[in-house]
Amino acid sequence: MGAYGFADPTGYAIFGTVGSGIILTTILLSCIGTQRAAMQMPPPSEPFRLNAIGREFAQIFESLKNRNFAALFCFSLLGGAAAGLHTALYLYNVRYFFMFSGWEMAITGICLLFAPAVSFYLSPRVGLRFGKKNTAIGMALVRLVLYPMPYVAVLIGVWPELTSTASLVLYSAFLFVEVSAVVVSATMIDSMMADLAEDSEKKTNRRSEGLFFATRGFAGKFVSAAGVVSAGFIVSIVGFDSITSLADFTDEHRYRLATLFLPVYCTLMLCAIACINLYKINRESHQENLQVLADRSADAADTGT
Repeated sequence: MGAYGFADPTGYAIFGTVGSGIILTTILLSCIGTQRAAMQMPPPSEPFRLNAIGREFAQIFESLKNRNFAALFCFSLLGGAAAGLHTALYLYNVRYFFMFSGWEMAITGICLLFAPAVSFYLSPRVGLRFGKKNTAIGMALVRLVLYPMPYVAVLIGVWPELTSTASLVLYSAFLFVEVSAVVVSATMIDSMMADLAEDSEKKTNRRSEGLFFATRGFAGKFVSAAGVVSAGFIVSIVGFDSITSLADFTDEHRYRLATLFLPVYCTLMLCAIACINLYKINRESHQENLQVLADRSADAADTGT
């Protein structure tokens, strides 16, 4: 936001405009890049018919009753609320709590660019060794343990001096490890969601991966608003309405921000992680689902149906 600072709405308008352009470009590239793979997916067994909309909705609800989907759906609800809270408070935390300048925040952002590369290497290896569910839970717990550490360290006085290079380096290191763990966990969750397609098809004779991903994604986006609203309450309780510069932000404000934000965030994430444990598909049951569908397809080919 350059020279405008954190108290000037002009900078936020620039921030939002540039950010939305980057988001739009990324989404379009992602969609175009998956078209070839999408065309290779099995087509629906029946076309959508507007005059049978009641039956269409009945099929949708039949698919969504899958208990394994419910586990991941609840994870998305709780995780989405936590993500909304974290995102809404991010600038307050890095600017006022840790006293980073704009350039220092940019440096932490650059460090994050390497996290997906590390996760790209780790995800298949850790997932194959420990299983998707265990990896998702384990990595989420790693992040949950690491996340509050810098805040607690600042409050108890064991963190390097704020505004120092050591503070920036240590925070960037924490952030890098946290986000690497988050990406691995998210990769496993998405892979577990993909495995629902066969589990559901075995019971309904319909592939519903698009429905599952769309519903889970919408739920996460929808409830993220709850996190944003909670962040608004926290900002007001801390007293940011009267803060216009770093000089106005005291240790009392810092303590109040951490003690209000961290318990809510960590509780939401812990409950979200508990939901993952309700997911029951493992490697053996997934292979069994694949075999059942293969046998069913072979039988259909033999009978000409």
